[in-house]
Amino acid sequence: MIEFPSKREMAVRAMLGWTPPKGFENRLEHSHTAVMALILADALIPEVVNEVTQFVVNCIQPDHGLNDGAWPESEMECAYSAVRAMRLCGTLDRYPEREELIEWICSKQNEDGGFGALCDWGQAFEHEKEVVAKDMSVLGFHQESSSHACFFAYGALEALGATEKANLSDLVEFLVNDQKEEGGWPFYPTNPRPNTITTAMALHVLRKLDTTDKIDKKKTIDWLVACQAKDGSFDGYPGLGESFLQELYTGRASKALRILNALNCIDYWKFEEYWNKRSIVAGGWNVVCRGMAMGVPLILQER
Repeated sequence: MIEFPSKREMAVRAMLGWTPPKGFENRLEHSHTAVMALILADALIPEVVNEVTQFVVNCIQPDHGLNDGAWPESEMECAYSAVRAMRLCGTLDRYPEREELIEWICSKQNEDGGFGALCDWGQAFEHEKEVVAKDMSVLGFHQESSSHACFFAYGALEALGATEKANLSDLVEFLVNDQKEEGGWPFYPTNPRPNTITTAMALHVLRKLDTTDKIDKKKTIDWLVACQAKDGSFDGYPGLGESFLQELYTGRASKALRILNALNCIDYWKFEEYWNKRSIVAGGWNVVCRGMAMGVPLILQER
């Protein structure tokens, strides 16, 4: 029988056992995932709520988008992380430019139905963590549509109660057309290969809009199964090999398989063994915070 760490123990490990690499301090993304971990641990105190809320407000830009200083301009993941963190904190009513932010997000929906204003995390495949941390400009920044940006845009609008402000039918059409022949989704349509992170994001939005019947599910499942490594984890794409993003790839792949009701298609026990070993031995931000955010412990305990 697997001994699961308590929610409080996992959150304490996450908050105290992780030091952000240079260049990643004071990120909206980290604030969002930390708040999720603290809520699950029943440890979100008023001081943290106020600090997170003020940090978000300080990141609002003149164009009404958000930027935590890591990007050349307002960025979609920043908007997503900001509003969802404030919603979890119960302080979204204190956001000073709500309608203007909704307008900014919707303005980033392109004619093809997708959303832009995002860095290209696909470049992370080409660089080590230290390189990305030192100079995040290596990731590039694009206004072109991507399924990655669609996830953040839809999630932000959902938190703001404004999904109807976007052209949802065009959004679905973009996501359906962005599925690669292999079965997954790429960071950007021009990327040569799909990856487990964006695949889970695209499936999440399609499920929310009740349109997963429009894609080739079998191809997606077969591709995800091919991403599983011998140790039970998941690579970013078949054959990539172990990466500093391995826990993130694994968490997203398991979420995608859960959406497709296909966890029985993988070597589940290897997956469970890998995740619990990493959670107990490694601790830290990627494993605990991201894992909790993506529901991996929940997936394990459901079975």
